Amino acid sequence: MSWTVSVLEKNTSITILALIAQEGSQLIDRKESRKNIVTNGVPALLVTVTGTTEEGESLIYKTVYIERNNTIYGIGGDARTDSPDFTTFFNSFKFTSSDSSSSTSQSAPTLNTGMIRIISPNGGETLKIGDTMQITWDTKDVPAGAQLDLELFEITSDKTVINAEGGCFNCTGSGLRSGVSAIHPVVNGVGSARYIVGKLYAGGYLKPGSHYIMKATVSKDGSPSECPAKFPTCTVDLSVDWSDTAFTLLN
Repeated sequence: MSWTVSVLEKNTSITILALIAQEGSQLIDRKESRKNIVTNGVPALLVTVTGTTEEGESLIYKTVYIERNNTIYGIGGDARTDSPDFTTFFNSFKFTSSDSSSSTSQSAPTLNTGMIRIISPNGGETLKIGDTMQITWDTKDVPAGAQLDLELFEITSDKTVINAEGGCFNCTGSGLRSGVSAIHPVVNGVGSARYIVGKLYAGGYLKPGSHYIMKATVSKDGSPSECPAKFPTCTVDLSVDWSDTAFTLLN
């Protein structure tokens, strides 16, 4: 089970409706439901998207959206299961100030530490969906037992806009896990993984487009002192890197 939290600045192209449209876009017979909820006194929208992959696997996406002071917060659930713990997870987030547009009770660590660097695809490439390529990266100072995960995002411009906490300001929607399984353990130095271009871990392929980027995350199993009290086991992100600019996927 994994969950993600996205913080996006609202503009003409980044809206809740636009983000919802991206969820499960690769699914066949995609179905969507929306429910107005309140979490910790804050109005929110719970969106559930279901459908099947081309391989016939049934998937569920759940995301809670909160819009506050021109900022959109998206708390996303796993695409492969429907866990009741997700409700506990999104209810654990609270705003610390009614006047703050980006401060919550759980702050993210600084993740742009240089521990991981994407070599390819790092922007400017034109890739054919279904072809085989090598994703390459370089790591340093990675602790023993860490793992590497690779996700795909769409952005609203050619260049990736990232803050000090490793969050993407111009990504649309939650990331989609690539067809590359988690690399564990990660070793220091240049590494690579075989990738079928556009393939998703959850099944199916990305649609063609010219504004895709890749996110690489180095993480480890959290100790009890690093995990929330309600979640005694957790994953702690250590470092992230993103493609510097967008690459293109073609049929």
